[in-house]
Amino acid sequence: SAIRKSRDELRRVKDELDLRVQERTQELSDEIVRRTKSEAALRESETLLRLITDELPVYIAYVDADQRYRFVNKAHEVVFEKSSDSIIGTYVAEQLGEVDYAVVRPHLLAALAGEHRQFEGKLRGSLEPGRERNLSIKLVPHFGANGAVIGCFNLVEDVTERARVEEHLRHSQRMEAVGNLTGGVAHEFNNLLMTISG
Repeated sequence: SAIRKSRDELRRVKDELDLRVQERTQELSDEIVRRTKSEAALRESETLLRLITDELPVYIAYVDADQRYRFVNKAHEVVFEKSSDSIIGTYVAEQLGEVDYAVVRPHLLAALAGEHRQFEGKLRGSLEPGRERNLSIKLVPHFGANGAVIGCFNLVEDVTERARVEEHLRHSQRMEAVGNLTGGVAHEFNNLLMTISG
């Protein structure tokens, strides 16, 4: 009778353990499925974000608090004539070079201190000598959960063609003004000659 009780108790304990193992196995299986779905959703979200940012006609980059590139879109790759793999992880100063970094640095430091910054400048980056681009640059600070700045987003629009058109327009307006002035002077000179002739 005592042996039977011990066997029954062992069977009951074994059944409880088996049930717990099954429950825990199911929990782990459910957790794996949840994580797999979350990872798939994250990959899909990253792919969608990459697709959207790559199609925008704006250079987009993310720079961390140490001034290292952590993200660049396709347009940014094109302007620097380098792949994202060779840009990400490098410092802004490395990519821009000494002269261009001197232009960007005060604005970048202000953005990393929490200020929104927008400015225009002629930058060469890593372009071939003699080539430059007029860029309109907007720097947006990225605040972490604790309120500290952990990086900044760089939104850059190439305004080289617009600047070229504006310069051409200014030149045309100057030429028109010179033409009007010359025409007016010639008219007055002609009137003066007519008076003298008379």
